[in-house]
Amino acid sequence: MRLECSALFLLAASLCGCSASPEIVAERSPDTARTGYRHVLVYAEAPDREWRESLESLLSKELSAFGIAAVPAFTLADGLSGQSATDAVIVIAVSDTGMREEWVQPQSGVGTISSNALVSFSGSGMGSTGGSSPAQCKTRALSGAGYNATTPWAVIAVTVVDRATREPVWRSATEFEGEANSDFENLRRAYARSIATKMDKDDLW
Repeated sequence: MRLECSALFLLAASLCGCSASPEIVAERSPDTARTGYRHVLVYAEAPDREWRESLESLLSKELSAFGIAAVPAFTLADGLSGQSATDAVIVIAVSDTGMREEWVQPQSGVGTISSNALVSFSGSGMGSTGGSSPAQCKTRALSGAGYNATTPWAVIAVTVVDRATREPVWRSATEFEGEANSDFENLRRAYARSIATKMDKDDLW
């Protein structure tokens, strides 16, 4: 069995205020009967050590709130080969990151800053993604002098792999934005919270 995701999902999230966290959209394999994973290994393929260790630690912490025994792979000497007692591996793949800078003109009333939700993916295998379709929505109350709004973003795919079958059972791909004028750590924290909540809603545990 392989997880094949061919449908294209488009989602525009209407956001007010300065928060820019899109809804997480995911696909679960229709052939997956098993649920109730309780022990998982969290592994990140990220641009650098800071990203990897931060994502693995933050997601493991968020999962613990749902009663999941989650282990960050960087804490193990043998990484993915370790913790054979786990029943699933969560693979986080960060394919791109950056900062968007937008000059907001002085005006009164309602102005704009940008936020994205990327909700399409295709293909199979751990952490693979296909095309992307960002949906933009912009809302913010503005007043006073103009300013630069700098917003962190990252394209992140997450795949849950059954340890016994070695097949992917759940996948999400998102272009995730943090809050305006925040940093990447803030983005990673918000993403970890969002993806853990989505996994719980999809009854993986």
